[in-house]
Amino acid sequence: MNDIRAHFHELAARHLPPGYTLNIEVLDVDLAGHFEPWRFPGYDLRVVRDVTWPHMKLLYELRGSDGAVIGRGEQRIADQTFNMGVNVYSPTDRLRYEKAMMDRWFDEAVTRKIPARQSDHA
Repeated sequence: MNDIRAHFHELAARHLPPGYTLNIEVLDVDLAGHFEPWRFPGYDLRVVRDVTWPHMKLLYELRGSDGAVIGRGEQRIADQTFNMGVNVYSPTDRLRYEKAMMDRWFDEAVTRKIPARQSDHA
């Protein structure tokens, strides 16, 4: 959970204008893939298949520099096409699929709600 929190912090630092605040409470996380301990005894290995996509449930609230609420809600985010296309994260990053999903959500739910001249600071 610390890695997920850290990634949201990085996104906020990179994309939020000064004075904006974003509070996120992660309620549930299901990583892409499943642990199958019977396959590789002694290893924490996650087996990823197309049918085991990542999903997450969260509450968020975005406030502008004046303190006004710009966006809030409970969101369920998922990426059923996580294993297709290009992923910008390293294959060794254990949260590469989840981070790509979080990036897309952040862009859609947060960045697009910020007036253009304020989001250009990044």
